[in-house]
Amino acid sequence: MSLRKCHGILIRTFNFSEADKIASFYTDEGKLRLIARGARKPRSRFASALEPLNYGQVVYFERSNSDLHSLSSFDVINRFERIKGDLDRFSSASMAAELVDIVSVEGMPDRDGFRLFTEYLSLVEGSGEPDLVTYAFALKFLSHSGFRPQLERCVSCLSPIKGSPWFSALSGGVLCASCAAKSRGQRFAITRGTLETMRRMLNGDISRSTRFRADRVCKEEIRRTIASFIRSQTDRELRSLRFIESIERVVP
Repeated sequence: MSLRKCHGILIRTFNFSEADKIASFYTDEGKLRLIARGARKPRSRFASALEPLNYGQVVYFERSNSDLHSLSSFDVINRFERIKGDLDRFSSASMAAELVDIVSVEGMPDRDGFRLFTEYLSLVEGSGEPDLVTYAFALKFLSHSGFRPQLERCVSCLSPIKGSPWFSALSGGVLCASCAAKSRGQRFAITRGTLETMRRMLNGDISRSTRFRADRVCKEEIRRTIASFIRSQTDRELRSLRFIESIERVVP
């Protein structure tokens, strides 16, 4: 085994045995699954370090014949306390981390994706609209990972969108009213304002995402669009989205 170092963000943990945990990190070397020996013990050296969204230096032993490596240490540099101390920010950042976990490929270096995620966390920590920053990140990270929704023209006839747009996750983007009427797959109408907002999110720099403002209807349509697109492209559900929706039902 060889000793390796990198910087990473903890995106997920789960119990592995009575004493150990599996920690999933998104790093500048790609996504890594590392076994943290003794992490479930009361006096474990990993106890406070293995919290979701912690950023730091990861030191691990790489096994040449396995995708599951052994965590040696995790020195936390930034705990993003302002995210964890705010329910809206934390639920939004949890959605982003879950998306990264679903879409990223284990062991494949992706420095641009890692930079995008770290910049996102810094932005959402100080944002008054963490959900909109997260939706902008989701669209950009999906596009970066090869899952770019078609938002500029009708995905079916390639004509510019005039009038009321529709979204078809199965088709991979927006439909004009004419093609939507003929489509047999599941699709739903979105407002023109929602489409324009998603275009700016997708095409603009992530640093400008803190400037977005939207009403409740627009936010719900963007969330539905992203959720349906992720489901269609990955066959996975974002469980964190259900939590966000439950919060909104309780806190209008």
